[in-house]
Amino acid sequence: MALPELSIPPVYESVAIAGSGAFSAACARAEEIGAGALFWSRRTDRLDCAVVLEPEQPRREALTVLYAGALALREAIGALGPPNKPVTFAWPDRIDVDGACVGGVRLAAGADRDGVPAWLVLGAEIEVTGDPDDPDPGRHVGRTALWEEGFGEVEVPELTGCWARFLLGWITRFTEEGFAPVRREWLARTPGLGRQVTRLIGGSQIAGLFRDMDETGAMVLADGRRFGLELVLDGPTWRL
Repeated sequence: MALPELSIPPVYESVAIAGSGAFSAACARAEEIGAGALFWSRRTDRLDCAVVLEPEQPRREALTVLYAGALALREAIGALGPPNKPVTFAWPDRIDVDGACVGGVRLAAGADRDGVPAWLVLGAEIEVTGDPDDPDPGRHVGRTALWEEGFGEVEVPELTGCWARFLLGWITRFTEEGFAPVRREWLARTPGLGRQVTRLIGGSQIAGLFRDMDETGAMVLADGRRFGLELVLDGPTWRL
């Protein structure tokens, strides 16, 4: 069987892996391989990819690049899907299509050097085909796949390349303009803002009214409590 083709901008170094685990592979080699390496899985049922970054900002600011990755993923999904299909966010790292989770973004950080992470790995995972042999895909409450949402037969390499292209634009904007425009765009696309939230994330029970997301990417509840973005370093909240 021919391997799937991947079309990405030349600024990236393509690193294909067999099976799952692009994120783990990128973390293992981040120090060695450096910025711009795009690890991607040859799986055909799920988007599984990760990019190595070398931030220049202090850790707290650098971690907010997670939201740039989410915005790029939303645009990639939207570009390949049916018009007017809602693609939205749940804090801090989840992607929903028509109100159901399809996956999300994730982040890992190397040890600090003078307050700046030596590297970041920004990952993306999306359920694309679902299980074609599942007689009742709707039984997985709150979860879905792109094919189940009317995305035709979107192919994983196509979605990977699309995310890589949109990510370049968002990383450039994040680098040049800071977190403010990224924060504004992300907040405009989360239906959770102003609503009650009850979730267990990274061992922390979050319950209250989601009032805002501050300049560090933390969730701010109406009672003033803040839940920092560092929670994502413990693993994705949307696990597939």
